[in-house]
Amino acid sequence: MWDECAIVDDNKFDRLICRRIIERLREAGSIRDFDSSEDVLPFLNQECDTGKGILVFLDINMLGMNGLDLLRRINDEEVFSNLKERLSIFIMTSSTLTQDIESARNYTFVDGIIPKPMGIKKVTDLMLSAY
Repeated sequence: MWDECAIVDDNKFDRLICRRIIERLREAGSIRDFDSSEDVLPFLNQECDTGKGILVFLDINMLGMNGLDLLRRINDEEVFSNLKERLSIFIMTSSTLTQDIESARNYTFVDGIIPKPMGIKKVTDLMLSAY
């Protein structure tokens, strides 16, 4: 179980579905919704030194800073160095672009790819296989 969960998706309906699944699985303490990668950055920055385990469900395709851009920032910026070891990110995507999916898998803190539309069985199976 993780202490905090962030759902990052520019689609309100997809955030709602993800929230319902996580609540049902009871895998995270508190759940926060963000509609962009830019909006989740202050939350992640604030969690850097707390020692809490952070679970993130991240949409890969968003306007502005997309999911891959956020992964790069987390990986490259020194401020996030303490967070990476406590961070578990699951990518949510409807993309069939193999390049995007493979790029996401290259980050050690990305624990899996969840195809959209999400379902409780898909999420449960993926989370169990990741640990």
